[in-house]
Amino acid sequence: MNISSIKCHFDKLLVLLSTSMVNFDIVILYETWLLNDVNCIVNVHQSFNSLAVNNKSDGVTIFIKNRYLVKNVCTNLMSNVNSIEFKFDINGIEFVVMGCYRSPSDNIDAFLYSLNNYLTQSSDIKYHIICGDFNINILKSSYLKVINYLNIFAGFDFYSCINNVTRQSNTADSCLGHFFIKIILPGNIKSYVFLSSITDHFSIILSIKLKC
Repeated sequence: MNISSIKCHFDKLLVLLSTSMVNFDIVILYETWLLNDVNCIVNVHQSFNSLAVNNKSDGVTIFIKNRYLVKNVCTNLMSNVNSIEFKFDINGIEFVVMGCYRSPSDNIDAFLYSLNNYLTQSSDIKYHIICGDFNINILKSSYLKVINYLNIFAGFDFYSCINNVTRQSNTADSCLGHFFIKIILPGNIKSYVFLSSITDHFSIILSIKLKC
């Protein structure tokens, strides 16, 4: 979810989570605007932050339920994007999840180069989820930079789960919030765009039902 300042919208987030019919295991916020490490508390969740480094609107925060043993939390493994990556196990299956925020003012070519390098270095990961607000409108599928972006993910066996509008404005609709997954296991994967009103971005949801 693009939170557009966690300090400004944290109360609205808590209301959304407490009234939702879905009990989320993981919540990832981007554009948190956090300059200092703050322990924001969501019931029965542990939290991890990647602080704003390139500009004040950067920052990614992850909430994950306390029952999961989180390992290898790393921040900013790519250039020209703010990110946080972590590992955890479900029924003996190790997942790697990365949440990202890329400012629209950051150099997209440098980001794509860094993304390709990161995916090359992590190509041995079987169960990999990358999500975030990348400020790349994949609805513009004829644009060369969009094609390159999608082709990089596809080249490493990721596929896009969100391909609908995630932000509306008076001038255009766009899909800026993305889920890319690489999961080689039998399971039931569903994705949704939730029309939340906390910010001008809709929330995106990924549901994975494991068959154990």
